[in-house]
Formats: sequence, structure tokens, C-alpha cells
Amino acid sequence: MPENNNHISIEIPESFFMQESLEIRKKYMEDVNETSIVTLDFAKTQYLDSSGLGLMFMIIDRIKKNPEQLIAKNINSSVLRLLELAFIDKFLTIRK
Repeated sequence: MPENNNHISIEIPESFFMQESLEIRKKYMEDVNETSIVTLDFAKTQYLDSSGLGLMFMIIDRIKKNPEQLIAKNINSSVLRLLELAFIDKFLTIRK
């Protein structure tokens, strides 16, 4: 659901598998577009699989690859390393 002029905050679960990805897709993706600012909160996240990465690529595509519009916060080093290996880190802003 959009917040603050199309600012969408998504809390990423502890394990981000296909089922969680589908739930987030159903709940938020209709509202994500090129004017959205999307914040992904990884505070609880310990594991991210390929469907989680796929959802992130979908968000990146919808916001037209603007790294200022996709924010990852509270991200641990192992999840960050996975995002770096998939080159997703090039399309988002990382906040501590």
C-alpha cells in the first residue's frame, strides 16, 4: 500500500523464499511504478533465494533502474554480498 506520495516500505522476512516473494508481489507490486520510492527493510533477513532476487529485479525494472528510488536498509553482510554478486547493489541505495 502506498505511503507518503508513493513511498512504499516493504519489510523483508527472515527467510525470503518463493512463497514470501509471491506474497510481497501480490501485496505491493501493483503500486510500484517509475515514480515510486521503495524501501526494503532487511532487519530480519538472514537468507534470500533466487525468487527474492527476482522480485528485486522486478522492482528495479518498474522504477526504471533509478538507484535513488530503491533503498535497502538494515542489511547484513551476507545478504549484501549476495546482492553484490547479482549486481543488484548497482541499482539501489544502501542505508545502514
